Amino acid sequence: MGSIPAHFSLDRLVGKTLTQVALGPYDLQFGFGGRDFIQCVGRVFVELSGASMLVYDHASWGDISPLKDIAGRTVQSWSVDTPRQFSLTLSGGARLLFQCGDVPGEEFIVHPEILVV
Repeated sequence: MGSIPAHFSLDRLVGKTLTQVALGPYDLQFGFGGRDFIQCVGRVFVELSGASMLVYDHASWGDISPLKDIAGRTVQSWSVDTPRQFSLTLSGGARLLFQCGDVPGEEFIVHPEILVV
């Protein structure tokens, strides 16, 4: 497992609306209209109303109930919080946190072109 690449940027997502949350047998995907989506195999947390909930972790589901509450929100900003975590701040005070762990391969793919290990 490596760190989030230095060239990593989610600028193109700012102002876009989270239009789709897709749950698959081996991943979780967040769609932002068009070709922009984040495919997740690593840990994903949703922060709402001051609470942080693990929703997905390497093909294992946590509490998925907050996912219905984030669809339709707009991306306000993004950040690299640590060398192994990035996040999206959504309208209404919600956040999505994406944490890389110690597993081989990419844990997050930001389509169309960015791999995050």
